[in-house]
Amino acid sequence: MKRWLGVLLVAAMLSACSAASSPAASPSDPDPGFTGSSAAPSLKATSSALLRPTHGALTGVARFYGGPATSDGTMALDGAPAGGIRVNVSRDGNVVAAMVTRQDGRFSFVLPPGRYVVSGCSSFTIVVRAGGQSSHDLTCPVP
Repeated sequence: MKRWLGVLLVAAMLSACSAASSPAASPSDPDPGFTGSSAAPSLKATSSALLRPTHGALTGVARFYGGPATSDGTMALDGAPAGGIRVNVSRDGNVVAAMVTRQDGRFSFVLPPGRYVVSGCSSFTIVVRAGGQSSHDLTCPVP
């Protein structure tokens, strides 16, 4: 009986430690949808396919706009994907999740319900609802 109690105690301690110390992914991370890092273990930048019913998904694309005018008067960069842009998600002034956009400019987060400020090359405020999915692009002005 003492042996089983000891095994259960060790298992509970290991489970609590692993749940509290997993803020970022490693190459061997079993979560294949993980695409960024987060400041808190419950807030992961991830694919909406892994959406939990108590959380909401936010996806978007960072896009370049502007640049020198072309010969026909249009902008040189008219919505081209902006890869390598750091995207931060803040709540009450604290960054709760962050990632760098992929080469195609995409970013995604799964977050608990609440009001967030998403910032990168521009910023916007969004309300995340449990079970909801929203998409919003970041505009990256180029002089």
